[in-house]
Amino acid sequence: MKQVQGDIWVDEQADGTINIGFVQSFINRRMAECFHVIQADTRSVDKDGPMLVIESNDSLESIKAPITGNVAYFNPRARNFPDRLTEQDIIMTLNPNLKQVVAKQVVIEDEDFDLFGEE
Repeated sequence: MKQVQGDIWVDEQADGTINIGFVQSFINRRMAECFHVIQADTRSVDKDGPMLVIESNDSLESIKAPITGNVAYFNPRARNFPDRLTEQDIIMTLNPNLKQVVAKQVVIEDEDFDLFGEE
């Protein structure tokens, strides 16, 4: 079910991915004067960090990410034809990031430790 968060809608899919698009009022207000919608980063986004950049004649506007995740899909129509976007268009799809714990490698340097049981 789509949830509106400011200028975007967010829709969680059965596979856990998150589809993101623009609400119609934002499209009506901003896309007519927009040249490009580009990704802030092509690989990943951080929650409340920049996700998309809207480029127009007089400004660059940043759209914040609703979640932390990896970019799985970006709609090329947003980059090349933003004036043709509709509220039904998926702008991007994110794979949510779960916090990953990286195990540290510990090096044992002890003269009394003998891996092979030799003395």
